[in-house]
Amino acid sequence: MSILNVSDKVQFDNSLVRIQYHNHLPYLSNSFNNSDEIRIAIQHQDVYTLPSQSFIYVQGKLLKDDGTVDKDSKLSANPIAHMFSEVRFECGGNVIDRVRNPGIASTLKNLCSLTRSEYYHASNAGFEYPNIKVNENTGDFDFCVPLKYFLGFAEDYNKILINLRQELVLVRSNSDKNVIESLLPNVMITINKIVWKVPHVSVADVERLKLLEYRVGKFGCYYRLSQKL
Repeated sequence: MSILNVSDKVQFDNSLVRIQYHNHLPYLSNSFNNSDEIRIAIQHQDVYTLPSQSFIYVQGKLLKDDGTVDKDSKLSANPIAHMFSEVRFECGGNVIDRVRNPGIASTLKNLCSLTRSEYYHASNAGFEYPNIKVNENTGDFDFCVPLKYFLGFAEDYNKILINLRQELVLVRSNSDKNVIESLLPNVMITINKIVWKVPHVSVADVERLKLLEYRVGKFGCYYRLSQKL
C-alpha cells in the first residue's frame, strides 16, 4: 500500500510562480453607446495569459433620461449579456470564437448547464433573478461575468496562451429593451466602465526556457522550433 512507502521522496511542483489578475481597458475607446464596437486588446505578446479564467467587469447606471433614479425599474436576468449583440475573441488577427445574441445564447446555455450551487454563486454575474443588484438610491450597478459564460472556448481550452496578440471584441446592442424591465419608456442604461480581467501566469525559469521554444504556426497550432521542418 502507498501509505506504507515511508521512504518515498516528497515531490514539489514549482513550475508556477504566481497567477495575478491584470485589468485591460478598451483600446482608444471610451464610448459605450448603442451599436458601438468595443475592442480590448492585450498588447504585450511576451506575457502568459489564461483567458479561460478571465472576467468581464461592467459598471454603469440605470436612470431616467432626465438623470433621476427610477426605483420601480429593474434589470432583467443576465443583463450584461443582453447589453451586447456580439462577443468574439481574436488571436493573432484570427477569430477563435464568437457568439451573436449572447443574451439569449448564454441564458439558455447556463440555465441548462449550471448546477444549483454554481447558479447561486453566479449572482455577481446577474443570474440571481429577480434580485439583480442595483442601488435603489443612485441606480448604480456592477457585475463581473466569467468569459466562459459567453464563449465556449473559454470553457473547453484551459491552457495558457503565449506569443499571441489577443483581443476581446464586444458590440453593443442597438437597443437596451431586453436589459430593462420598466413600465416607463424613458429609462436608459449608461455604461461607465468595461474592464477585461485576465490572469497573467508567471512560471519558473526552467519552464520559461521550454516555452520559448514554441511558436505559432499558420493554422494557429503551437510547435517546437526543433520540430519545424
